[in-house]
Amino acid sequence: NSYRRTGVNLRSLMGMVGRERFLRGMRAYSERYRYGHPYADDFFDTFSEGAQADAHEFFEQAFRSTATVDWSVEVRQRKASDPVGWFLDAKGEWKKLEKAPEPRAKGWVPDVLVRRKGVLYLPMELDVGFEDGTHERFLWSLDAQRRGAWWRPFEPGTVRASKIVSAVLDPKRVYFLDTDMSNNQRYEATSVATPLRWSERVLAQCAQWLHFLGGLGG
Repeated sequence: NSYRRTGVNLRSLMGMVGRERFLRGMRAYSERYRYGHPYADDFFDTFSEGAQADAHEFFEQAFRSTATVDWSVEVRQRKASDPVGWFLDAKGEWKKLEKAPEPRAKGWVPDVLVRRKGVLYLPMELDVGFEDGTHERFLWSLDAQRRGAWWRPFEPGTVRASKIVSAVLDPKRVYFLDTDMSNNQRYEATSVATPLRWSERVLAQCAQWLHFLGGLGG
């Protein structure tokens, strides 16, 4: 477990700071402490200095805690239509709006819900794709995650001209610390590769189980 977690942490770190900064940080560490006996803080400080990126908060969470996280995204949406009922007009008078003989759709009302299970806090990017080919990017910041375990990027009552066809968390695949990546994306259309991906996950779990059994008894 310690070897796997370290590898996953370093790969996530490279995604956060970028490949070039990551290599500079690792080179600075290896040159300074070659044939030495560094401690964890030596690596954290030297890497941040060489990469010119402050990654101390990530080091504290990823290396000095047992915190885990599972991000997930859900998509619900409905067609926007003319309001029906009694409403105040610009003069402050009540006016009744009748239902139109035929629904006049004005677009779509999006409702995207992102959840976080666990206490590992990392800024999370969300990419929302629409039917007309456009995309919108949102960021669930570190501070916002500390204030709550769920987040809705679209304000209530928001209307979009086009329908949502995809919602993907971490579109650049920066993090590999998620305990369940199967719920990190939602697509309107089903991909032909979906059964193959699930088969790969099942076989990977079987391989880990066989590896465990093979190690029993020394």
